[in-house]
Amino acid sequence: MTFEISDLSDATLEATAALWHTGWHEAHAAITPVALTRLRTHDDFRRRLRQADFPVRLALKGDEVLGFVAVIDAQLYQIFVAKAAQGRGVAKALMNEALTLIRDSGAQTAWLSCAVKNHRASAFYEKTGWHNVGENVVSVDTSDGPFDLNVLRFERTL
Repeated sequence: MTFEISDLSDATLEATAALWHTGWHEAHAAITPVALTRLRTHDDFRRRLRQADFPVRLALKGDEVLGFVAVIDAQLYQIFVAKAAQGRGVAKALMNEALTLIRDSGAQTAWLSCAVKNHRASAFYEKTGWHNVGENVVSVDTSDGPFDLNVLRFERTL
């Protein structure tokens, strides 16, 4: 599949928010607290993208958003791929983009958080060179303020 990597723009914001909303609910709604799931609305994802002061890169095929990755300093903050684009090299390309951004920030170790029971994501991270270093609690951003969540921390030496 051919696609290009591009920055988030006003023209792609809505489609990216929709992809994030759908992808998050498919992967997390059944494994995260109900209170957090209720806060994860389309408007919440749109708000978070509009307020992003960190790189958000998209995989685009024409005007179609196939996936996106967001990086905050040494953290791979988010990575989502549309269901129709999974298994077609999009996740690998976005992961490579994230690692480049993290390396360019000067970090020597990258890290990410993964929902404790998100086995599919955990397997993908391990397959792409990340190591599970244990469970911890992180405070995630919501429209109601911070929400504490148990997650797995993965790290990767750059």
